[in-house]
Amino acid sequence: ALSNTNPPPTPTHPPPSAPRHPPPRGRGGGAIPDFPPNQSTGTMEDQNELFEQALDIEWPWYVDRVAPDPVKRLMIIHLDFVAGGTFTCGTCGTGGCKAYDTRVKKWRHLDFFGYRTFLQGPSPRVDCATCGVRQAELTWAGRRQGFTLRFEEMVLSLAREMSVRTVARVVGEHDTRLGRIVSHYAEVGNSA
Repeated sequence: ALSNTNPPPTPTHPPPSAPRHPPPRGRGGGAIPDFPPNQSTGTMEDQNELFEQALDIEWPWYVDRVAPDPVKRLMIIHLDFVAGGTFTCGTCGTGGCKAYDTRVKKWRHLDFFGYRTFLQGPSPRVDCATCGVRQAELTWAGRRQGFTLRFEEMVLSLAREMSVRTVARVVGEHDTRLGRIVSHYAEVGNSA
């Protein structure tokens, strides 16, 4: 009997666990690529894989490109996902949901190499069989709008040792925004 289901789409970008290129060239054979990469140490693909590993990005997500601005000491890591990739519903946790639509968002992340760092990429809504159209779960996204989970964790850790105003000066964010992170997690902790 023939099945009416289509085979899953072939990924255009292999999962991070799959080798995409030969080992990096340069210092000592297994050297970590320079930032930014140059002819003697590796390729842009090496750099993107390094950031995927550092960010724990998993298929269908990948780092599309990294855009540093040395003058402003700012870096934007552009994320994308493989066409046809599936996601987890952010409301009920159902996996295997197809993207319904996307909106580009930006999240403040921990600094890399002394650069104030942001992740930017599509934030898909999924068509969940249980919930309908809902926001996909994004493993890096924090609970507050515009921050990664790791950034929020760092803010909470620092806020245990110093005032929110001091934390704001250290990380270069407005204290009101950081105060909302601290308040949110305090409320969650008090309700548990």
